[in-house]
Amino acid sequence: MIKRENVYYKPSDCSYISKFILYNRSVEAIYLLDSIFKEGINQFDNLPEIYIQYWFFLHGIRVFVSLNKLCYKDDNIEELINNINYTTNKILYKCSSISKSFFTKYMVYNAILSYESDKSILFESESGDKKVKSNISDFELVELKDRSIQYHLAGLNYIKVLMSTLKTIETPADIESAMIINDELTEILHEAERHFQIFVTKYNYSKESLELYVLFLKYSMNRNDLVDYYIQMLDENENCETNDNKPENKKKKDQTNEKSDKLSSSMTSDNENRRFKILRNNALHRCQQPLYKLLKIMQIITILAIIIRIAGNVIYLSSFSNIVSYINIYTVAAQSPVIISHIKYAVRLFSMVTAAGIDPTDTVFTSIIDRNLNYLEYEYIPKIYKVHTIEPQGFFTVNPVDTGVIDRVLNMNYFKTLMKIDRKGRIILGRLNNTDIRIPDYLENKDIRYFIENSKGQFGSLLLDSIDMTYNKISNVVSRHMDSFFIIAAIVLVFMLYVIFRIIIPYTNKSYNFVKSVILMYRTLPSNYFDEQFSEYSNQIEEICYNYDVEDKGLGKKKKKTKKASTKGIKTSFILYCFFVTLLLLFPFTTVFLYNSECNNLMNLLVHSTKRGYYISSINIYSTETILNDETYYKSGEALRMMIDRGEQLQTLENNIKSGKYGGKSPLEYSIFDSLNDNPGCIRIEQLKFQCDEREFTEYYTKQLAESPINYLMIEYINKFNEFVNLDMEKHSFNIKDPNDILQMLTIATTDPYINTFLSLSEDIQGHIDIMNEIGTNYLIKEANFYSYISLISHSICSLLIVITFFIFISRNIKKQLRVMDVLTNNIFSLPSSVYNLSPTVKNFIFNGKFVD
Repeated sequence: MIKRENVYYKPSDCSYISKFILYNRSVEAIYLLDSIFKEGINQFDNLPEIYIQYWFFLHGIRVFVSLNKLCYKDDNIEELINNINYTTNKILYKCSSISKSFFTKYMVYNAILSYESDKSILFESESGDKKVKSNISDFELVELKDRSIQYHLAGLNYIKVLMSTLKTIETPADIESAMIINDELTEILHEAERHFQIFVTKYNYSKESLELYVLFLKYSMNRNDLVDYYIQMLDENENCETNDNKPENKKKKDQTNEKSDKLSSSMTSDNENRRFKILRNNALHRCQQPLYKLLKIMQIITILAIIIRIAGNVIYLSSFSNIVSYINIYTVAAQSPVIISHIKYAVRLFSMVTAAGIDPTDTVFTSIIDRNLNYLEYEYIPKIYKVHTIEPQGFFTVNPVDTGVIDRVLNMNYFKTLMKIDRKGRIILGRLNNTDIRIPDYLENKDIRYFIENSKGQFGSLLLDSIDMTYNKISNVVSRHMDSFFIIAAIVLVFMLYVIFRIIIPYTNKSYNFVKSVILMYRTLPSNYFDEQFSEYSNQIEEICYNYDVEDKGLGKKKKKTKKASTKGIKTSFILYCFFVTLLLLFPFTTVFLYNSECNNLMNLLVHSTKRGYYISSINIYSTETILNDETYYKSGEALRMMIDRGEQLQTLENNIKSGKYGGKSPLEYSIFDSLNDNPGCIRIEQLKFQCDEREFTEYYTKQLAESPINYLMIEYINKFNEFVNLDMEKHSFNIKDPNDILQMLTIATTDPYINTFLSLSEDIQGHIDIMNEIGTNYLIKEANFYSYISLISHSICSLLIVITFFIFISRNIKKQLRVMDVLTNNIFSLPSSVYNLSPTVKNFIFNGKFVD
């Protein structure tokens, strides 16, 4: 036994050795270089590097020889060039087929580009005109031709396997196996047809390309109806070529006769093709009609899904718009406790000024009443009516009739109460210049008493309820927003269930039953037919390999085998499509869940934070009445008791806010309020910025305290409240019929350090509350606009995805299934009459398009 020794250590050794060609370019040197590389290929046949190096050496030689033909006059240079052309095409194709890395693939394409750029040098000149010789090979065309032939061979191999499977069909598993093989055959034939169409076009419908295409149509596709058309085209081309080039064709006649004789049998058309074409088309139309109808229905369903999406998007955008409008209303509604409290407090002091005989026109109390009544008339009432009912809510208010007459207690609705507050306030301001009212008896005026008598909690219940009602309205809008999601989800779910059970399943079952019935028909054929077909296809493969000097590379054999037939899988694909469409329909609507939690939590915090302003304003009023203790409107100790009640309510509310009971977390944990938590300075809304310049600092009320965060302000306010409650207050005995006593009462009420501290701190606290409401509502509005924008964008993206999934799950699968039916039908109609006459079932299907008589 002779041991084979390796000649080279690595593939690049061939290139190093072959560098002699730079100094010796004789024909003998070229053949020596060829021998060196062939030895290297024998040793490193699976490495693409040696092939690409070999190609570039040969290409360089080819270019040199083409440029210097005069130096090779005595040599048979044409044969050398032809050999180089043949070898370069072979090795480049081999290199492309074994290339794995990006670099080697790039080198293959670089070689192709090099060849393309050097074409003008390589082409021979004839009579001064540059013409492309018909026998010059182009690598891309050679590769395309080889690829087409390989697909044709793969189709024949799969048909052989299919025939073997159909011969032994007995069990459902055999039917499933036949369906899978037919699916693979359909894919191979589809790719083969695409390659052949490109091949025929790029070869300009040459004789060779048409001959191959005819063989493919006749034996792989079983499309005898198309064979005649291309044979006619081939004959017309041959006639034109004969007329134009008679001398040249005469020389080549002997060379092509043998090949033409072999192909003549495959180009013979059957006389029954035309009649069978009509029968085939009718049968195919009847069998494919359910799939076409299903495709049309699924297209309508997809359009309806997009319409549902558009309608849902309109509803959602409208819902977000409503949420924004109600949040804007809340920013107005949140001012009501402070507005009414300011009016009540200012009216009380205004009455004392007037009863003391002082002109109240230029007092600060007059401006406070006027400013708050203007806000009530022009801002509050026009906007708040949208969220309030005109029905009485069970909150009773005191309505004085006249002096000495028992006051009426009425259950009036919120709007009537507000309008009465506005009317009474305007009456009081309308009498500013009336000197007759500047007497002590003015304290008992029914309009003044209306505000004082309802300061014991009557107005407070209405005001707190108005805030809660606004918050509930916002929550209800958000809840309806969520309800719309569940309504849309229910509609979509019912719709998709109907589509699955009433459309998809019945129509896909029809498709499956057709394929199954066609496969079962083969059981009625004689067994020797399958043996003959198997033998015929084997002969066809051998003949093609011999005639075109190719090897069967087993294209498609290495492909991963599917475990489920596409005829069964189409049902799963359609159901998956419905599932994805449902998800894509509902996904953009899920933004409501993100916004719902965020909106409710923050609004809950803002509402309860706003209530702090009411309790603080009430404490301010009761603290004044506690010091005056004139027993005109409050019984002895009544004001103090009510003040303590409000203080306890304020303390409980503050503890709950800090613990995160309202909104899930404390204000300190909200990042949007960070600007208010670290040395915020003087905090006021834009309309009250002037108060920052009017502040008067004292021992109890310092600038550092005034510009502290709200948590510290609340602590100081509650501490001062506790100190005030525990004070040993001086008891006064005022005669409210004496203007001097009334003036003394007014002086005490406006100069007491605790009351002034309460008022100053309450303005700072209210400023924080107003800014928190402003920041919080702006944030919620911004988030609502953001989520509506996200919904709109996601709706657009999901609509596009629905269309894409339609092509992936529906259109592509239906086209594939139509091709499966087409292949099966072509195979049935390719049966010779001697065979189908033996099977009544097959004959009935061919002539009537039915499976039963």
